[in-house]
Amino acid sequence: MSLKTLWGKEIRQGSRPIVNGKVRENLLGGWVPTSHDFSKALGFYLEFRKSSNENNEDYKTWLERNGFGKNFWYVANPNEFDLANESLGFIKDLINSDLNNGVNNGVNNESLRFLNGYKLKVVTNKDVNWGWDKFPKYIMNVYFSGLLSGYSEIEKKDILLEMKYAGTLNAAGAILTVGKSFGRHFSFLDENYKPTAFFKDYFS
Repeated sequence: MSLKTLWGKEIRQGSRPIVNGKVRENLLGGWVPTSHDFSKALGFYLEFRKSSNENNEDYKTWLERNGFGKNFWYVANPNEFDLANESLGFIKDLINSDLNNGVNNGVNNESLRFLNGYKLKVVTNKDVNWGWDKFPKYIMNVYFSGLLSGYSEIEKKDILLEMKYAGTLNAAGAILTVGKSFGRHFSFLDENYKPTAFFKDYFS
């Protein structure tokens, strides 16, 4: 496993294109998500879907009306997981994928099928750019977090900047925050945020 490649494919790096003769300040095409706790976001999303939603609100509006942080909307981002087209039962399966209490290193069968689907798309797809464009930042973030687990926090951020996966220290911090929360939820990472056997099996 390498920070440069995943499943034999070179990982997309961000860039700063020149716009009107000036180099763009923000990194374009990196792996930076909106910073949030994945487990909480998924739980809030289930409550949103279970509600009658009489006001015909979208998830972001529902979060704000209920006093939750707006960053939790990210779990419903169609560029990540298309949860709007999934059943309530499936979302409950994702929530209940407690890595300490199930089979397959704790991941339940539905969650394992869900995660393996993204791996299969990259492994079998010949067009690398298409694969990364459709690949969730959640999974890439936990991959980075696991591989960087032996470094200090500032070293992790510096490496993500150097690799052009993030453009600022705050952006690199968002990658690590989301990677850790996603990793703990699905048992990619242990309680010390170190890679588990499942991490090594999935990303090998």
